[in-house]
Amino acid sequence: MGRRRLKDPLQGGNFKQVGKKMTYLVNIYDENDERHKKYFSGKDEAECLEKAAVYVEKIRRIIGNITPDSTIPEILRDKLSRDFRKNYINEPGYAASLGTIRSIETGMLGMIPIREIDEEQMDLYLQSLTSYSNHMIQRIYQMLRMAFEIAKERHIIKKNIMTNWDLRCPRSEKRDRKIRGLREDEQQKLVQYLQNYEPPYGRNNHCPQLLLELYTGMRMGEINALTPEDIDFKRNVISVHRTVSTGLKGRVFIKETPKTETGIREVPISDYAYPVIKEALRNMRENPLDLIFSKKFGDPIIRTGDVTGFYKRCCENIRIEYNGQHALRHTFATRCIEAGVPPIVLKTWLGHKNIHVTLDTYADVFERLNNDAINLFSGYLNRLEGEATKQLPAHDGE
Repeated sequence: MGRRRLKDPLQGGNFKQVGKKMTYLVNIYDENDERHKKYFSGKDEAECLEKAAVYVEKIRRIIGNITPDSTIPEILRDKLSRDFRKNYINEPGYAASLGTIRSIETGMLGMIPIREIDEEQMDLYLQSLTSYSNHMIQRIYQMLRMAFEIAKERHIIKKNIMTNWDLRCPRSEKRDRKIRGLREDEQQKLVQYLQNYEPPYGRNNHCPQLLLELYTGMRMGEINALTPEDIDFKRNVISVHRTVSTGLKGRVFIKETPKTETGIREVPISDYAYPVIKEALRNMRENPLDLIFSKKFGDPIIRTGDVTGFYKRCCENIRIEYNGQHALRHTFATRCIEAGVPPIVLKTWLGHKNIHVTLDTYADVFERLNNDAINLFSGYLNRLEGEATKQLPAHDGE
């Protein structure tokens, strides 16, 4: 049975008269359950107990870098740094979370001790978030809830105001941006442009990466992390197990596991992807990381943002709507669904965590194919019942 922590100095300790002063000896257990002896002296027992109570309360509150005057950003940074050191979160996730904390820090509550924040102040702050996207609002809101839960556990606050129904997560005044795949005519224009594109002297050519995303559905970070060893022409598959990530202070590096655990997968090489990969291997530049796609100068790793900027210029040049470079991955998935690729197979190719992600992400495409699907069903029944009719024995009518 573990040792019992001292919850209240009034419940234990020994008094001893030392000269004209009273001394109070008490055992105090820290957050690691280690015992410390502490002496408190005063003119009488009451003063000793008062000093002990103040000290124990301070120990109870100060854990790590957290103090009674800590702000929301300070509490969150302490929590996330601990999680990062224990490998609960990876470097890209840690860097992204620190960015969210900086957004909170620049807001109206950023410099106020968390114990001084009341419901009215929090309500005003939540109202100010509606100019952000829903994704950003949800990230900030989750952080706020975490900070107040920690403050409550550390006895910095008595009441967690974030449990108040009126302080629920606000909604953005912006409409959620829906990324759509390219129409057939837009895809044809883009492919023709990429196949005929000649990069200016000294510039990187990102056309092969865009074509690979269009023909494999791989994420751009996964494409830019490919090495020749990842390509298996005998089995006709691409092994996906790395991605380009951004860490602390904008550091770009190759992360050995993709975005999700299911991101580790094999993607088939289609007849359209095959010549793109072959050409990329022929044009591959020597680099220390042995990457198929690399920069001509400096750090060989190509950022996703570099390819996104190039894709945006391509869209402007051929006058098609720009919906982000990720639209090419959506285009691949859309063509697969139109071609009749089963959702469970598509889920594996795309590296989605579960089938619901695939179905939800491309629900509009499945909806659009409803009429075609019912026609296929009717045609199948016609063939089935037609065969059955031929096999029925002839009989005379009355």
